[in-house]
Amino acid sequence: MRLAILADMHGNLPALEAVLADAEEQDVDGIVVLPDGDPVALELYGKAGLLDLAYSRVELGATLAEVDEAVLICGHSHIAWHQEWDGRIVLNPGSVGFALIR
Repeated sequence: MRLAILADMHGNLPALEAVLADAEEQDVDGIVVLPDGDPVALELYGKAGLLDLAYSRVELGATLAEVDEAVLICGHSHIAWHQEWDGRIVLNPGSVGFALIR
């Protein structure tokens, strides 16, 4: 299964539209949204028909102690990163508005 994971849009509609177009071109199976919490972003995600997931700011180690999942996805830093932590994968997709150059 291929997922597009979106985070930290902060009302940047052109960036959201570009990412959604790319997700469609990449033929992803689904889209996961890590919402920003700001009203403009939530409204735009809603208008795009995307699902908002609840989130909170907590320390990574404390969060991993409470979940059994093999993968944890988080946002907020606007910087894409991934790492292995205690045998599990933890990743941040970065910001919708900041391109990741490969």
